Amino acid sequence: HRSIPLRQGADKRSRKLHSLLWLQRRRLNMRESLVIGGVCAVICSHLLLVEAFFSYQPTCRFANDRGLRSSSSDNAVEEDKEVKESGPRPLHQNWWPVTMSSAIDPSKPHSVELLGKKLVLWRCNGDDDDELSCLDDQCAHRFAPLSEGRVVSTSDGGNRKCLQCAYHGWEFSGAGTCTRIPQLASSASYKPERTEPVSSYPVREAAGMVWVWPDMNSADLAGSVSLPISSLLERFDKVGGAKNGFMRDLPYGMEFLGENLVDISHLPFSHHSVGALNRNDGRPVPLKMLSESEREEVSTKRGGGSRLPLFQAEVIDAANHDPEVVAARKNPALQSDPDIAVSTVGFFDPCHVRYHRNPGVLGSSYEINLFMCPKSGGESRVFLHTPFESQISAMEKAMSGNDKDSEKASESERNMYKASILWKRGASALFGRRTKQPPAFPPHMGHMIAHSIFDGDGIFLHKQGDRMHRSGLTYRDYRTPTSSDIAVNAFRRWLDSAASVTREKGLQKAADAVTGENYTYRDDLPRSQMLDRYTTHTAQCKICLDALKG
Repeated sequence: HRSIPLRQGADKRSRKLHSLLWLQRRRLNMRESLVIGGVCAVICSHLLLVEAFFSYQPTCRFANDRGLRSSSSDNAVEEDKEVKESGPRPLHQNWWPVTMSSAIDPSKPHSVELLGKKLVLWRCNGDDDDELSCLDDQCAHRFAPLSEGRVVSTSDGGNRKCLQCAYHGWEFSGAGTCTRIPQLASSASYKPERTEPVSSYPVREAAGMVWVWPDMNSADLAGSVSLPISSLLERFDKVGGAKNGFMRDLPYGMEFLGENLVDISHLPFSHHSVGALNRNDGRPVPLKMLSESEREEVSTKRGGGSRLPLFQAEVIDAANHDPEVVAARKNPALQSDPDIAVSTVGFFDPCHVRYHRNPGVLGSSYEINLFMCPKSGGESRVFLHTPFESQISAMEKAMSGNDKDSEKASESERNMYKASILWKRGASALFGRRTKQPPAFPPHMGHMIAHSIFDGDGIFLHKQGDRMHRSGLTYRDYRTPTSSDIAVNAFRRWLDSAASVTREKGLQKAADAVTGENYTYRDDLPRSQMLDRYTTHTAQCKICLDALKG
C-alpha cells in the first residue's frame, strides 16, 4: 500500500489524508490496512497476491485425510461417468461471452469472432436500454462485412436504429431484415420478403459482458439456459465493479487456454514475482475431485448460483499446498488459521473457470472469475473479474446509506467504506469536494497487472501448440502422474466430447475452433506480436484508451 502515490501537486490536506489512510497504523490496525490495500490492488488481477485479506466463510471440510494419490485415474473415471451421463450440448448451442459491454460504442458496429464465425454487434435502440443486435457479419447483397458499415436512424424518424452497409447502402433492422435498398427507383417497389435476411442471433448482457448464442435455430433453448455467473459476481456487477473487467485476445486456442486456467500448479513458475509468487515455492498440489453432492453443498454455502460446475476440484490442505495461499500466509500480519484455509477450482461448461480461495482469515472471501471465448483455431479471448466479499459489502452499505456516518457501523466497516471511496474517486473525495483527482488505484492499473499474468504464459503456450503439431501429439500423450493435473484432464475430456457432438451436427469449423485441429501454430511468430498489448486489449478498452490519452 505504500507504493501507491498521490498525484503530483495534490494539496496538503489530501496528502495528510493519504498518509492517515495508508500509513498510520494507530488508526487502522494491521489487518484493516492490508484489507484496504488489497481492495485496490487486486481489482482486475488474475492472481495478484495482496495476501492478507483473502478469506472466506468456511465451508464443510472434505476428506483432507485421504492423502495424495499417485495417479488421477480414479478421479478421471468418476468425472468421465458424470460427463457421459449429462452429455454436452453442441458447442454452438451455448452462451459465449464475446466482448465487454463497455467496448460497444453505440455510434458504430463492432466485429467479433466466435467459433470461426464472423459476427457484428450494434445497438439498435436509441433508448436508455440500448438494445443490442447480433448479425452475421456479411451483407445479404454481395457479402461485404457489415462491421465496416454505419449505424443510422430509421427513415420513420423514431428512436430505432438500422445498420447500413458501407458498400451499397443497404440497410438492416436489428432482426436482420433488409429495410431499404437505395438502388431501387421507388420504395414502393421494394418487398422485404424477396430479400434474404441476414442471420440474427440471441444476445444478452450480464456481468459487464456481451453474450451470444451462435445458433439462430435454437433460440427457444437459449432462453432456458442460464449463464455461469456466481452470486458474488452478480453483486459485484450491481455495485458497478464488473464494468471494469479485463479482456484480452491471446495467440493460442481455447484448448490451451482452458488447460492453463484450471491448472493451479503452474502458478509459482509461470508467474514468478507476480505478487508474492515465487518459483522456489513450487511444491505438490494434491487435488480431490468433488462429487455432485459435495459440489451442491459448496454452492449452497457460498450463496448459490444459477448452475453447478461440471467439475470442481479442491486443493487438499490448501494452507500448505496451494501456491497462492502459501504465498499469502508468509505475511506475519495475516494471523491465518490453516484449518479453515480452502482453495477450489471449478469449470462451468462451456466457458467459465472459477477459483475460490481462503488462506485462513474470516470475512473477506474472493473469487477469480475467468471466461473464455474461442474465436477460431489458434485464437481465443479471455475475460477476468475478481470480486471481493469485503469490498462489495462496503460498497453495498455505502449505497444503502449504512456508511461511515452510521453509529452502528463498526470500525472495520468505516475503514472499508473509506477504502471504497478512495479506490473509486481519489483521496480528496472523502472531504466532499468535487475534484478531478484520479482514484488511488485506477482500473487501468489493474489491467496492467492482468497483462503481466497473461504475458507470463503466452509465448510458451503458443509454442506448445507448434511442438505438439510437429510431433503429432495430443493431450492423450501428456504424462500426468500426479493429481495436480486432474482438472486439466477433465477439461480436455469435456472439450473432446463437446467437439465430437458438434461435428456430428456438421459444424466442423466450430469444433476446430476449440480443439485447434486443422490449425498450424507457427514457431516463427514474433514475440512482439505474441506480447502485443495495444492491439489485443487497449484498442478495445475504453478504460485504458482514456488512460493512454490522459
